Amino acid sequence: MRTILYEVKSTSTSATTNYMAINKEDMDFLMSRIISMQSYFNELMLCKDKDVRDLLKWYKSPTKSLPYNSKFRSYNSPMSFIAGTLNNIMYGNQQDLTELQANHLQNILNNYSAFTEALSEININLQKNHNQETLFFTENVWVTL
Repeated sequence: MRTILYEVKSTSTSATTNYMAINKEDMDFLMSRIISMQSYFNELMLCKDKDVRDLLKWYKSPTKSLPYNSKFRSYNSPMSFIAGTLNNIMYGNQQDLTELQANHLQNILNNYSAFTEALSEININLQKNHNQETLFFTENVWVTL
């Protein structure tokens, strides 16, 4: 299990969103996992196996368990949520994750690890060096104030 420690980041606005300060090494690891997942599922879309197609429905289907995207007037799918998070952090103005984003990322990336493990049992191995460890965000309560 990979534990990512974070500190709640105080903001100077009246917003109720809690942001997380994550060290660079952990953020790089997280972005690498997200890119790995995007690559894996995009290549997997070529597979004709019915069970794989059902798995891809989970990845591509909007769900009310993920945030509503007001720009496109739709709920996110795991695919659009991952892509939007990656886009906002790497190419947009967002520098830190929100606690809600981290919770969704943790769930999606842990599902991804379970899926790749299950797919390897039916000889679908698309990534040689895939990191399958589960991910867990936890607040660093030992920070010196």
